[in-house]
Amino acid sequence: MKFIWIILITLLLVSCSNEDINEEIIYTDIDGNVYETIDIEGTLWITSDLRTISDLDGEDLTSYDVAGHDSKLYNLKMVESMILDGWRLPTPEEWDNLISKYPSVESLRESEFQLSLAGMFDFTGVYQWMNTGCLYLAKDNDGVAYYFYDGEGESLKKGSFHPKDAFSIRLVKIPE
Repeated sequence: MKFIWIILITLLLVSCSNEDINEEIIYTDIDGNVYETIDIEGTLWITSDLRTISDLDGEDLTSYDVAGHDSKLYNLKMVESMILDGWRLPTPEEWDNLISKYPSVESLRESEFQLSLAGMFDFTGVYQWMNTGCLYLAKDNDGVAYYFYDGEGESLKKGSFHPKDAFSIRLVKIPE
């Protein structure tokens, strides 16, 4: 009988524990698409590329579809009209932190970050690097930087591109 009481008291104590419930933070775009997040070095990143087709006013964006990928490509002008309050483009420092944690494209693809090889759409009207590369945007007070993978080497690289090129978008947020 003592054994049963010990088990019941133990179960009661475990069920009443005071552990914090970890509420998952998600991003929901203007079209209702839901994006999970991952915490990397104190920064929340959405775990998939944006795929909204509307700006914050509900107007259609001219985004570029990528065959075989659940993502859209956007140019810089489009991006600034579709990010909800509290979220923003990652800075180059945040991209560098991400790359230091996941140094290879393969590790980024296999992680919760789910790097997509959606390629890019260049300003001349040509899709490039479909299924072999990607292009992402970073922005801080100093301007815009691009992180890309062109199928060469093992990791993302930093470079410059034309402002009218279209690229995949990831957003970040600093948790409160």
